[in-house]
Amino acid sequence: MIRNAPKFKEWGASLITIHGRSREQRYTKSADWQYIRTVAQAAAPLPVLGNGDILSYDDYKNAMETVPELTGIMIGRGALIKPWIFTELKEQKLWDISSTERFDILKKVYKLWTRTLGFRY
Repeated sequence: MIRNAPKFKEWGASLITIHGRSREQRYTKSADWQYIRTVAQAAAPLPVLGNGDILSYDDYKNAMETVPELTGIMIGRGALIKPWIFTELKEQKLWDISSTERFDILKKVYKLWTRTLGFRY
């Protein structure tokens, strides 16, 4: 990946997303944000999104500080585990909500997913 990064723009890429963990690692290790930084530096001037283990505003902030070359962050599993993570990012703080509020949000998300994917609940 790193040795090919300088060629991405030449190959027609306008933006790249880098995940800090390999498929083989699955969730056995934390995302390697130094690797993401190395790829982002090698891919410059392309915009780069980093991905991996963003589960809170603090994770987002730490990633952006660790890799200042990033254009932004892509969130995957964090949005599935904690759908209100985007509120945390917008408000730039931990969104501490009650278990009742969490359950209400998760019910809404479940209904949206089942409608979108065609399942009945």
